[in-house]
Amino acid sequence: MKLQISTSASLKFPTCSNKSMSAKDKEALQKKLTPLMGAPVKNFWDIVKVIGWGTKTIDYVSVARILSKFPEAKVGALRSNAQALEQKAFDFKLKKDPNNEIWGRGDDGTSDCINHLIGLGEKYYNALLKNPADTQDVADVYSESFAYCFNDNMYRKVSVKDTSSGNPSKDAVAAVLAKLTKADIAVLRKNKDLI
Repeated sequence: MKLQISTSASLKFPTCSNKSMSAKDKEALQKKLTPLMGAPVKNFWDIVKVIGWGTKTIDYVSVARILSKFPEAKVGALRSNAQALEQKAFDFKLKKDPNNEIWGRGDDGTSDCINHLIGLGEKYYNALLKNPADTQDVADVYSESFAYCFNDNMYRKVSVKDTSSGNPSKDAVAAVLAKLTKADIAVLRKNKDLI
């Protein structure tokens, strides 16, 4: 059975070219996130809406740096939620579109498209789960990658200092690096924060 790909997409996808948040935008985002992050994380989608991925920003580095100022456990809960949503959507899309006719992307591009839909919010994510063909146009507008917003570990301050130089000790650096995923390290290298 051939997959029916919609010729008239029923969903319109916002586009955003704000790859670098201004200081004012960063301050506003942190201010909006503070009450949501101060309480138990109850609604992932409320936090996603405040971030404004794909509508206000696609600056995952700035978002991750802002999130690194909140308790690690809270951001970890968000990261886990986002990863579970991604896996559910990936499995569902693979089942409905085994030949990847909709987006025409490999695993990495498919992951980026799914994460972009998560970043856009619950409406877009649910559209994917309802009918992946309705989301075909996301392949033309997605940005890499909303998932990196939750790579806060790479921006947390190292607290153990080498007293002779004032720099982080080798053990402290090793402890931070041990917490990083391969995706975290790839982003650090891409942004030239890690050589």
